[in-house]
Amino acid sequence: MTLRPERGSSTRRQQAIPQPHGGALVPGAGRGPKRGAPNAGRPASDVRAALRQAFADRLPILTDIADDAMLSPSERLRALEVLARHGLGTVTELGVDDVRDKLAATVASIRRNVAPDVAAPLLDELRAVWTR
Repeated sequence: MTLRPERGSSTRRQQAIPQPHGGALVPGAGRGPKRGAPNAGRPASDVRAALRQAFADRLPILTDIADDAMLSPSERLRALEVLARHGLGTVTELGVDDVRDKLAATVASIRRNVAPDVAAPLLDELRAVWTR
C-alpha cells in the first residue's frame, strides 16, 4: 500500500507498514504536535509541578500512617521509606579516590582550556577550598 506524499515533502511515495488488523502505519506519522502548538497539551514541567503539589498535599497521610501504632510495622515502615526517599533523596556513595580522580580531571581541564593568567588565581582559590 502506498500513500501520497505530504505537501512540501519529496515526491517519493512513503511505504505504509501493513498491520495484522488490516490497517497500515505510515513511518514518521503520529509524532504529535510541535511544542508550543495550540494542541500540544500541557508541558511536562507543568505536569511535574502538579504531581509535586499533589504529593505535598498528601504528606499528612504518610505521616499519619507512619505514626499509627494500630497499623502493621511493614505499613508504617513503607510510609517512612517514602517520606525519607522524597525528603532526603537517595544517597550515592562516593569514595575518596573517586573525588580525587574527578578533581584531578577538573584541574587538568582548567589548565588546558583556560588562559594561564586566569587559571592560576582560579586554581589557587580552588586549592584553598579543597585543603581547608
